[in-house]
Amino acid sequence: MKQYTAEFKAEAVALAEKWVSDITYLGTTNGWVYLTVVLDLFDRNVLGWSLSDTMESAHTSIVALEMAMKNRQSAGITTSN
Repeated sequence: MKQYTAEFKAEAVALAEKWVSDITYLGTTNGWVYLTVVLDLFDRNVLGWSLSDTMESAHTSIVALEMAMKNRQSAGITTSN
């Protein structure tokens, strides 16, 4: 049986080559909020983020990704979706 192995190297040689994201939850006095962040692995800059009171992707991941794409385009780097 063929075994699948995933190798991911957290290295990039150019801007916008590899982006990573993560979501975490934070407890506040008003309940839970969800923080989503998108980073460029080349320069480790935060390109986009979202803070939401729901985990729905329309309010977390998609918002953060759209912000990241706008931020990189304003720096003269084109991205495709």
